[in-house]
Amino acid sequence: MVENVEGGLGSDPDVPRRGSESIWDISDPEDPVELEHITRDDGLSALPITSEVDPDSEEAYLFTPGVDAVTVIDLKERTIDREIDIGGSAIAGAWGPDRENCTFRSSRRITSQ
Repeated sequence: MVENVEGGLGSDPDVPRRGSESIWDISDPEDPVELEHITRDDGLSALPITSEVDPDSEEAYLFTPGVDAVTVIDLKERTIDREIDIGGSAIAGAWGPDRENCTFRSSRRITSQ
């Protein structure tokens, strides 16, 4: 998973930066292959700043501080599956030591999924 920023850092607040997320196959580190490029046209609701992949490599969680949710990507289908309302701007996430729960850090609270 790679977060991409498209658009400039201009001074006009009416021209937002756009973001996207790329899914990469890095099984051959010398020849990585971009499998999918997910954009707002695909339903990405805001610029992602970081991501976490679940222990089974089935889902990825995108942290998008522009909305009060975490975007979930189905890695097999390479599509947006759903958003999880975490009650605040999503800024980070981490898996616990048991690798069964992901804790999301928002601007307002910490939520486990």
